[in-house]
Amino acid sequence: MGRSDEGDEEYAQWWTKIRASWANSRMLTPRQAATLIGVLHEWADGPLDFWLEAPNEPLARVGPFKYMAPETFTPMGSLRSWVIEAQEHCRSVAAAMTRGEPPCERDNACYFDVMIIGVAFRAVELDGDPDKDLDPPHGGLPPRRLVDVQAGVHPDGEIWHDLIDEDWEEAEARFDDASDWRWWRRPLSPFEPAEVEWFLSTHHPRSWFEPGPPGPAAL
Repeated sequence: MGRSDEGDEEYAQWWTKIRASWANSRMLTPRQAATLIGVLHEWADGPLDFWLEAPNEPLARVGPFKYMAPETFTPMGSLRSWVIEAQEHCRSVAAAMTRGEPPCERDNACYFDVMIIGVAFRAVELDGDPDKDLDPPHGGLPPRRLVDVQAGVHPDGEIWHDLIDEDWEEAEARFDDASDWRWWRRPLSPFEPAEVEWFLSTHHPRSWFEPGPPGPAAL
């Protein structure tokens, strides 16, 4: 899935940069990692109308498919087939993370995996903190500008080739609250299936990331 012009120098350079950046997926707290796995499972099991035809739902706003034109990322003509393959990638990334593997350093990690987890990272980053800069009325969802930038997708659907800037201080200065980026430096630890079950049992898919009851002690 994704573009196949790896021989193009500009694309190859961009791909190398964004893959290296998403390798920072290991820098999540255990709770954030468990939450991200829960998101991926929900996306993997979501019905088509939940993914593609619900413009007022949080997933439709922050999920990959409102910010990516399918024809940009796949040669397939069927949108249904495209979503089904995307769901398989969600399952694959979630399985890798459950094993404690950095999802974008897997041998079979692809461009589409990168884009999916990139958007998912932004969805979990605020972690239900009511003191963060939230985007009403959806509770713990990040502001649109942060979703777009962190996902690597311009609001018009074009890839933002020079987005990933290795100068993190400069990148942080683009936003009002640089503390939003602190979680990038945290280690990823293997976690138990019970932690994923805790997420799934305390967060309804239509009320994303509103503060829930405390998780297990391990979190």
